[in-house]
Amino acid sequence: MRRNNCFLIILIECAATNVFRLARSETIPSWQSVVADTNTVIGFTNWTLSNADNNKTDTSNSSTNSTYYHISAQVPGDLLSDLMRAEIIDDPYFNRNFLTQRHVWMGGGTSSAQHFNESKRTRTWIYSTQFTLPSSYNATLLLVAESIKMGACVELNGVKIGTARNQFLRYVWELIPQALLQGELLSGSALRRHKLKVVFDPNILTDGRFMACSGGWDWAPYSRSYDSRGSRIMSLGIPQAIYAVAARKALLTHIVPKIYYQGEFPDAPMWSGPQGDFVVSVHVFVKILDPTALHRYSIVLTSDLLNEPIVTPLSLFDGEKLIINMTATKHQVDLWWPNGLGNQHLYKLEIALNDGSCYHEGHCQSMGQRIGFRTIALVTANDTDPSVLDTMIQQSTEGSGIHGMYFRVNGAIIWARGANVVPMDQLEGRFSDEGHVELVRSAASANMNMLRVWGGGLVLPKSFYNACDEHGILLFHDLMFVEEGHHGALRTSTVHKEIGHTVRSLASHPSIVVWNGCNECSGRLQDMDVYESFVMTTVAEIDDTRPIWVSSPSPHGWASGVNMLDGRPNGKSLRVRHWNRSETCHAIESHGPYQRGYSEIYSGVNGRQSSNSNESLVPPILLYNESSGAGHLSTFVSEFGATSYPSFESLSATLHNSAWSVHGGTVADTCEQVIENENVCNGTNAMAERNYPCDNRIKLYFGSQTSLDAAGPVKFQRQLYECMIAQTLWMKGRLEMVRASNSFGSLIWQLNENWPTGGWGCVEYGPRNGVGGQIVGGRWKPLMFLLRRYAFRDSIVACGQDGLCFARCDCLNSTLIKVKFEAWRIGAEHPIRTFNYSHSHAAGRSTQFFSLPTGFVKSDADVTLVEQFSTEHEPMVNVEAFLLKVPRDMNRLIIPVSISVSLHTSVQSGFVRIDLISDTLALYIVLSTAAQGRFSDNAFHLRPNVAMTVYFEKLFSDGSVDFALFYKTLHLEHLGRNHDIKFHVTDNTAIL
Repeated sequence: MRRNNCFLIILIECAATNVFRLARSETIPSWQSVVADTNTVIGFTNWTLSNADNNKTDTSNSSTNSTYYHISAQVPGDLLSDLMRAEIIDDPYFNRNFLTQRHVWMGGGTSSAQHFNESKRTRTWIYSTQFTLPSSYNATLLLVAESIKMGACVELNGVKIGTARNQFLRYVWELIPQALLQGELLSGSALRRHKLKVVFDPNILTDGRFMACSGGWDWAPYSRSYDSRGSRIMSLGIPQAIYAVAARKALLTHIVPKIYYQGEFPDAPMWSGPQGDFVVSVHVFVKILDPTALHRYSIVLTSDLLNEPIVTPLSLFDGEKLIINMTATKHQVDLWWPNGLGNQHLYKLEIALNDGSCYHEGHCQSMGQRIGFRTIALVTANDTDPSVLDTMIQQSTEGSGIHGMYFRVNGAIIWARGANVVPMDQLEGRFSDEGHVELVRSAASANMNMLRVWGGGLVLPKSFYNACDEHGILLFHDLMFVEEGHHGALRTSTVHKEIGHTVRSLASHPSIVVWNGCNECSGRLQDMDVYESFVMTTVAEIDDTRPIWVSSPSPHGWASGVNMLDGRPNGKSLRVRHWNRSETCHAIESHGPYQRGYSEIYSGVNGRQSSNSNESLVPPILLYNESSGAGHLSTFVSEFGATSYPSFESLSATLHNSAWSVHGGTVADTCEQVIENENVCNGTNAMAERNYPCDNRIKLYFGSQTSLDAAGPVKFQRQLYECMIAQTLWMKGRLEMVRASNSFGSLIWQLNENWPTGGWGCVEYGPRNGVGGQIVGGRWKPLMFLLRRYAFRDSIVACGQDGLCFARCDCLNSTLIKVKFEAWRIGAEHPIRTFNYSHSHAAGRSTQFFSLPTGFVKSDADVTLVEQFSTEHEPMVNVEAFLLKVPRDMNRLIIPVSISVSLHTSVQSGFVRIDLISDTLALYIVLSTAAQGRFSDNAFHLRPNVAMTVYFEKLFSDGSVDFALFYKTLHLEHLGRNHDIKFHVTDNTAIL
């Protein structure tokens, strides 16, 4: 570990030399994915960025009017981040800078301050670096670019060595001798200085093979900037590592461990361990430079599952790969389980390319991976019926069933609860491993067990997948295709290579449980042949260990090409099932519904009035249905959600203080509809560019008590609070309706935000270092706390209209659900009525409907509090509020509320203890601060004179809390309408 750290530091910081030798059998760093038969890696430092507008020689980087720029650059990174770092542009997300300053990176004249026509990029950008090498080098030098975003030509010493057209494809080019000979021979030495350039020419076609949400989606900034084909764009650059390796005869390009369970199909949870052995078939992909040397080489496999390395001669190479098989017995391994069901046991595999001297002279590197042992099935037939199960096994039935859709992991039926993940930023230079890890930790902490990697984004950093493996987060993984903006699948050799690289690179991760062809293409394409016979056929040829799915959503799945038993490919032709009117119309997977914000006057770039715009779901309409469990018809909802703005801390940091209002503190823009929920706006209102407004949501739930024209920090805080609570209340009702149904998939649209905006996220924008009012990995919105405390728990009790309630348990063991109902009137010191309920639930899925006593929810009450216990003897689990009417109709919310907040700091442990007590009922209390950290609970409820304690804790074990910033920026909102509450601090106690 120490040697690895030293290697990384030298590579990144040392400009004097770029050639590094790793120690014998040393595992390569995380950013390197190609291993050669030498231990030489050439890293590139001291990058510069310039543009090709050479008609002006002014190299000043302080003026945005300069035509020619020459600045330092960071690689990995992106263009806009480099321009901002050099102070050529301001933060693109501040006000409307991504529009008003886009001429700098796009080229062309200065944009009008108010009117923005669509523009195409004309400016060429060049990333350059220099490095030195010996004049003669006894090896082939190969340049490896893990990712290049947008079309670019790569040159060495003025000689073209390759063209990059696909962000999702790793490129490996030979640094050809004629290019190396053009290097400058340094006087008095045997070294040559070489110049490497990555030239981003706007005329290079990419066929849409870059992040589809670049430059705009209904949660991302609309740049109104386009490439030559008409696809939206934002930034460009080299978002991942670029380096060179020296190879003599061969190099490793991919390692794909394929794990096959040898036991019988598990139709019950394997709590005591696997009932059969596993065969691990390690596919080692090798690029041979000199076929005559094959007899000298071998592949060495080591693992903590092996007593001795397995050494396999490379002479068994089949022209593409070498296969090494090993067996992991059922007694050797512990199973890998999803979050909440067990531990995530991982085992190491390492592959080295050995030329015979590896262990004596240190001429080899190893490529390491971690694997987990688990079984996975995507079930669409009723496998709880023994006759159906036997038929599927005995007859090898193919295609998808029409019974429902759920996953079995290690035999356990999973209620997949989670969200969709989009890229954490438009600017890849702001990506960080810490942010991606924290995002996964947030999901696991909120009781999520599945995330969907959305197909309009990108293949996420390795740290994300490693964190999912460690935290038991299942991944429903799209390939990067959407049938919008020219980002659909094309039957080309480049796309074929992209699919192969994606699947091979990620195949070792046990967290990935299904490969999905595309996002929402089944409803957009009449002919799905490109996804059937090309995209998913390519996936099936590479990875037959996982289920495959054609599109999300796919209402009826496959007609052929997969085993009905588990959804894995069977080697036959893939064909999509098209609905036949003679069959059931039951859709096994669906997207929606969605609750979008809009404003009649202060419109934004997204939002139109829709049929469900006035749907509050307070209280929700519950349909009596006790037909729950895998034996009954089921559905899988892989997208549904509601929009909201983020917190004051997040959004205000991107706006001038004069715009601190949901109406932007100025006149409304003029917006015209483009298509569906997308508008184009002209004007100077910064809030018009923040995707969905919130006027309709705030008015629906809170009426006109809060002025949406008002500006300033206090008014803005209240407006944003009401917007976030509106999202929380609608999603609470929707989640209760979903849990009352027989859905085995509840994936919210979406987990995270892409920038501070009126978006769909449960978690706010979370860039590296938590810059500009943000926190690393994203601050939780109130909805996220609701998921952890209530909606995504194994067991819940919920009530809808007319006092109809249900108790739902998705539990490992038989469970006694015990609750106490309290009918409250705002301002009362005690509940008006109480009611106790309990019910024993068997292990697995169990639903019990019941009704509250007649008259329990009469008009004299405002809210029902439900105090839930996990068993008769265990302490309270949570207190949740069920509003009997929307807050605008709760007249008693005007009653003044006094809340005492005592703050106790633990500097050494890095947390603040917050003790709260209220003199009357206070609902949906939200604490917020600009400090880095996380509250242990939020959007909670206080009963009169009943104390509650929450904590504000540091994000990372080696981090800290900025206590001064915490105290300075701490504020509190609650459902009450007394907006003139003062915050006083006396003897470490705040009185509101």
